[in-house]
Amino acid sequence: MTGRFKRYDKLLIVLVLAIACLPPAVALATNIDATQMVPCKVEPSVISVNITSDGDVAYGVLAPGETQDTVTLGDTQTAKNTGDVTVDFEIKSSNAIRGGGTDWGLKSVAGADEFTHDYSTDSGQSWDDMKKADTYYDLAANVPAEGYQDFDLRIGMPTTIADYGEHSVTVTVLATAA
Repeated sequence: MTGRFKRYDKLLIVLVLAIACLPPAVALATNIDATQMVPCKVEPSVISVNITSDGDVAYGVLAPGETQDTVTLGDTQTAKNTGDVTVDFEIKSSNAIRGGGTDWGLKSVAGADEFTHDYSTDSGQSWDDMKKADTYYDLAANVPAEGYQDFDLRIGMPTTIADYGEHSVTVTVLATAA
């Protein structure tokens, strides 16, 4: 995922901001020097994150109630700050989607057609759960430009399953200015 501005977007932003910084034109006003300039300097920043590892996790075939993690699989993921400012990273998970079948809901405790999805920033020593789908959770704070954060994922299968077909889960990492 990248969020870079295209070159012409930067130029447009600089032009708009430069125009906005010009002194207003005032007709018939007293005590205003129309030739006085107001100094303005605008330097847009780039906020961007890139998953520099493969960005793909294959948990494999798992039984109801079983868990699997990327530490065991040797598939740790890495989020890199590819922007030019310090950022905070957040992470979210989707529900498990089965096109044409029964989807599984993301919950803090596995149940019937409900799975868990956790993340770790310390190689699985501790896990934080993503309790609700499409909700961001803190992954890392104050990541400098060109800095990175390794993270692992762990899935917990539903305790009972109505649809045994392959399901897909999307994990999103978001960068915001710190």
